[in-house]
Amino acid sequence: MAGPIILSLVLALSRWNGLGPLSTAELVGLGNFKRIFLEDQTFWQSLKVTGYYVLLAVPLGQVFALLVAVLLNARLRGIEFFRAAFYLPSVLAGVGMSILFIWVFKSEGGMVNTVLAPMLGPLGLEPPEWFNRDAAWFGVPAFALMNLWLIGGSMMIYLAGLRNIPAELYEAAAIDGAGPLRRFTSITLPMLGPVLLFNGIMALIGSFQVF
Repeated sequence: MAGPIILSLVLALSRWNGLGPLSTAELVGLGNFKRIFLEDQTFWQSLKVTGYYVLLAVPLGQVFALLVAVLLNARLRGIEFFRAAFYLPSVLAGVGMSILFIWVFKSEGGMVNTVLAPMLGPLGLEPPEWFNRDAAWFGVPAFALMNLWLIGGSMMIYLAGLRNIPAELYEAAAIDGAGPLRRFTSITLPMLGPVLLFNGIMALIGSFQVF
């Protein structure tokens, strides 16, 4: 385990093209960090875009995954089909997903803009060009919405946590007159504390790896 960490540290302090043998690496000290932080404007732009994406994708994805898990926690006949249906997109090929969402967010004739056009038209507004002219404002939110396609893993973990909450707690709360919202905030969320923390950390790590 220590090997990759040490190698990463050595490479961070070296200049190496990644193609030749490691013996060709040239030790440059903190030169790489100086170039990134003081000279490379692309780094700061990437950091800004990544931060914007994380602020949108992590809360949105986790809230949506939790809500779906709560709905799929119902003990109904055939609920297993819907659980599988919501989980399946998270294991599909990324290429197919990309093609799908290119069509969804297409400027002309895309599904999202087709829905938005009648609502924005009376206001004198036009639907955005998600990945073209308006990409600076709407590109990252579009990626955050695309991320909802991949909530299956988080949803299943939330679902496992929900099924481990004793039913007696909900029954006692219902007897005391607690409504669904009160039971959710006073029982479900506190009991899911470790699961919320785990999913939040994993989502944060995954989001920082996108850009």
